[in-house]
Amino acid sequence: MSTLAMPTAERFREFAMLRLAGAKRRQVLRMLRAEAPAVVLIGTALGSGIALAVLTAFSVGMTGVAAPAVLPVAYAVVVGVAGVPVLAATSLPGRVALRVPPVEVAVAKG
Repeated sequence: MSTLAMPTAERFREFAMLRLAGAKRRQVLRMLRAEAPAVVLIGTALGSGIALAVLTAFSVGMTGVAAPAVLPVAYAVVVGVAGVPVLAATSLPGRVALRVPPVEVAVAKG
């Protein structure tokens, strides 16, 4: 979650520039909502690959069988439950960053 929350909160200048270029608030929020699943998918793929390697080695050492005893349904539930806070961690800081009028950000930083 922090991979998205902190950078989103710090991107208020980028959001202001998008708004000054003609993007609406809704479009910027839609962009953020599209970024969140991409980060979740990449993180899930990398984390699953690492976990599979470790669980396979552990399973061979403990039971002699290479297949870990993790049900696919349980895995899907864990990934789904972990993905929900990611959407909140993106949209809440995004909404806060979009509250500042874009002209004020451009004048203050520029």
